[in-house]
Amino acid sequence: MGAVVVLVMSAASALLDGCATVFLDIGSNAGTQLQHVFQPELRPGASIQSYYDEFLGKGAQRARDRGLCAIAMEASPTTEAHLVALRDSYIGRGLRVALFLRTAVGVRNGTADLSFVPPSNAHQSTRSLGAMPTGPRARHVAVSVVDLGQFIRQHVISRKLPAGAVSRVVMHLDIEGCEHSLLPRLMEAGVLCELDFLYLELHAAFEGKSRMKQYQQSGEALVATVREQLVRESCRMFLVDSWQYARRPPRYSLGTVGSGSARF
Repeated sequence: MGAVVVLVMSAASALLDGCATVFLDIGSNAGTQLQHVFQPELRPGASIQSYYDEFLGKGAQRARDRGLCAIAMEASPTTEAHLVALRDSYIGRGLRVALFLRTAVGVRNGTADLSFVPPSNAHQSTRSLGAMPTGPRARHVAVSVVDLGQFIRQHVISRKLPAGAVSRVVMHLDIEGCEHSLLPRLMEAGVLCELDFLYLELHAAFEGKSRMKQYQQSGEALVATVREQLVRESCRMFLVDSWQYARRPPRYSLGTVGSGSARF
């Protein structure tokens, strides 16, 4: 599968016009989060679905919601065929799903070298921008890099809403450690405050178990910084990160500034 969607950035875009609710699946991998959103019956019991139920509508309802649109981006070529099949199945049901293959995200538009290990099964892979991972099974491919903050502003925030609709934006972010450099820039640009819900998958680098504690502390510091910024800016966004496995606050309601955690 060699087809790659090339993004052309412009001052205005009809990519998401008419979408009241937008789901951004950044680092889609095998499309698991897309399935949580559009095929929740395939993954019963996953606690992340309780958040999607609240922010995107109940499972059966959102699976038929023509006002719910999804954007999926994935850099690794290993799951392309699976993602294309998912996208085509959703489009066949009348849903709006756009797929950007061999596309990574960053703080500026450009290209990068993606290193990846071919998967042991058809739906998983290990991937990283830059020189890692290494070894005899490692492969490399050039990918497009999209300025995520610019993309959200031009294609999500600036979209034309249906008459009388209330905007809702949910993002899943799984970018293999690049969140440490990207999230601070998104905060500085004010983009995070435009989201309603962020499911952040935190990562350690490929440095071995001896460094895991250091990277875990770095991840916790990143989340703490984001949470502090949310409170300081009175942002509406609710944050869940994948390194914490506590239950959600029992008295949480939409519009509350705060953070929580969920088991994937």
